[in-house]
Amino acid sequence: MAAETASPNGVITRATTSYSSPSNQSAPVSSLPKDTQLQVQCVVEGQTPPGSSNFYWVRVNDANGSSFVHRDAITVAPGLRHC
Repeated sequence: MAAETASPNGVITRATTSYSSPSNQSAPVSSLPKDTQLQVQCVVEGQTPPGSSNFYWVRVNDANGSSFVHRDAITVAPGLRHC
């Protein structure tokens, strides 16, 4: 898959969990420590978690497959496409 061979283009800025859908009420997929580099696919609207005013989630790939990380916990390149 191209996503597995492409260079990482997202970095976790604080320890977080990725989820099966863009909500922290969905099934957890991966525990991601700060500074983890990930391949980013796209951005999508989802749940606004407590303590945040942001409803964007980023779809990422890691060893456990595709999942979603809240935008507050990851840096991404400008111009990320919508899912």
